Amino acid sequence: MLSYELPQVPEKSKVWTTNQYSDEFYGQPLGFNYDFIEFLRKHKKDVKLSEEKDSYTFTYEISDLKLADPNNYLIFGALDTAFGLYDFYYSGSAKIVFKVSKEDFTPMGITYTSEYDSEYASAKMTSKVTYSDQNTGIRS
Repeated sequence: MLSYELPQVPEKSKVWTTNQYSDEFYGQPLGFNYDFIEFLRKHKKDVKLSEEKDSYTFTYEISDLKLADPNNYLIFGALDTAFGLYDFYYSGSAKIVFKVSKEDFTPMGITYTSEYDSEYASAKMTSKVTYSDQNTGIRS
């Protein structure tokens, strides 16, 4: 069992964003929302941690639609499309795999796997976003 706390992000980090309104859509780089890390801190009993040679991977799974609905912008913040889980859906779940470097906790990537079933539609979604220091943003 790893005894590791979620990363502390340096002030003025060009990689992280701190609010939901800093995201840009239509092919523009999106920042990883640091508030998502704070959300994971509050729910750390549900976060699984694994360690690789040069990185840590945090895995979070959610199927509680009442918890997901008000936190969609945190949970799905790095997506380049609108997607969420809402409490009026019949069912839904998401798995988020978030990878950071061991050296300085720079985001390396985030993978979303999610599905839902509602009165109007059913959907399955998979999205993989990776960080590239080349453009100080992320590419999806």
